[in-house]
Amino acid sequence: MNKRMISSLILGATIALAASSATAKVNFVNENKWVFSDLTMGWYPERDLVNALIADTNGITVTSRDSDSPAVFNSHALMSDGKITMSTGNVLSHSLDGNRAKNRDKRGQFTAHEGGLCTVNLMPNCVTNAGLQALLQAEYPFTTVYPYHIYDTALLTFSFTLDDKSLDTVLTSFIFATDEPLTRIGPYADVFAFWVDDVNYALLPNGKIVTALNAAEYYRAGGGEDYGYQNRTDALGIEAKLDMTRDVHTITIAIADAFDGYYDSGVFIGGLKFTSTVPEPETYAMMLAGLGMIGAVARRRRKNA
Repeated sequence: MNKRMISSLILGATIALAASSATAKVNFVNENKWVFSDLTMGWYPERDLVNALIADTNGITVTSRDSDSPAVFNSHALMSDGKITMSTGNVLSHSLDGNRAKNRDKRGQFTAHEGGLCTVNLMPNCVTNAGLQALLQAEYPFTTVYPYHIYDTALLTFSFTLDDKSLDTVLTSFIFATDEPLTRIGPYADVFAFWVDDVNYALLPNGKIVTALNAAEYYRAGGGEDYGYQNRTDALGIEAKLDMTRDVHTITIAIADAFDGYYDSGVFIGGLKFTSTVPEPETYAMMLAGLGMIGAVARRRRKNA
């Protein structure tokens, strides 16, 4: 069975579970979407999530889009506040009619390798990601990170061309959340990346890549239950530069389990804003000073002539 068929079985069980809950509100929208309280989920996240991300964007044309995950239906969703969310586990286990992280097993549900490890023999079903593997390898150069160490990847990618050639910058923000207990986070715990034209711009304020361990010093004092996880960061900004030598640009978002699948992580991303670079005040000052020097030289030459 393919992933969409397997996910349909999971979906049926999930809806049955939600219907049995007095607080769960499940609305059937059409043949492709379901609304679970504050989440809207569908069979085609590559379409729905990209549309949500660029809803307020003019000046680009999307040429292709794709997604991947261990469970097509359960790993991506639209939030009622306009954000998108992606999880290494099941987003429903983190946000069901306000219950969120309360009274539930902190370990995620319905992932391909829940409670265990990905192995070489299971690689065809691991949903690994070479880009995340490379990020962790660069972060920890003295440890070999193999492809099967990265799995249960939730990925969204799309390519686009610029109708407005003055656009060269992408702005957005993200919230990283996790159920990884602070007492057991290893250096390779769940990892998140936001690539624009093959450059990762998802970085913490200290410049490190986003992992459950690296993000720990930025977790909110009140925890992350308001977003359905044990811990979360506040919104962190992304300012990404497009590679203007390219005709077709690509944005790829990915989050994955690393080395173990016992506890899941998720990311919440706001809408994208495409804009033109605005020079910093210092740049304006340098430009004016340069113009002043050019003018002075021109006047001196005229006087000497």
